[in-house]
Amino acid sequence: MNRMFPQSRRPGFTLVELLAVVAVVAITLFWGLPSFSRLVTASQLRFEAARIQRAVNLARSEAVSRNTPVTICPSPYATSGALECGEAFGVGWIVFSNRDRDDEFDAGTDKLLRAFGPMPDGFRVMNKAGTKVIATELTYWADGASRRNLTFMVCPPSGVALDSWSVVINLVGRPRLAKGWGTC
Repeated sequence: MNRMFPQSRRPGFTLVELLAVVAVVAITLFWGLPSFSRLVTASQLRFEAARIQRAVNLARSEAVSRNTPVTICPSPYATSGALECGEAFGVGWIVFSNRDRDDEFDAGTDKLLRAFGPMPDGFRVMNKAGTKVIATELTYWADGASRRNLTFMVCPPSGVALDSWSVVINLVGRPRLAKGWGTC
């Protein structure tokens, strides 16, 4: 017999204590996991808007430093290898020097500066009103101006009630991030 631990008090947990801990953990996970997945989606949303802003900043900077127009357009290049503009920004986008100023990538005259991969499934880039998917290009000129206002509103997958994140570009071409700028 062990004299340090009498028969009535052995170290460890009883079955009742163990079941109580398991119940508390299960209830916490039941209430906490939906909030956690919402937090992850909100983080992805801001990250995707920041990726578009990085592309816009790159295009503006390169247009000034190269003294030539630089264009951003939606392109599936990162996944398919096709250097063409079109579709929607959800499939990815490219930034290229647009020497011939035709808003299309031409291998003979234009130079690819950077390709960005697709967004996660369900994410969309919409106009500020949320009525249509943006599939248009944005060109920066040698003076760093875009000469147009444009909003790239990144929307979460359907059924997820989160504020959108937008890249808002003013007439002179300065981009900024804005939360809840439009309606998805």
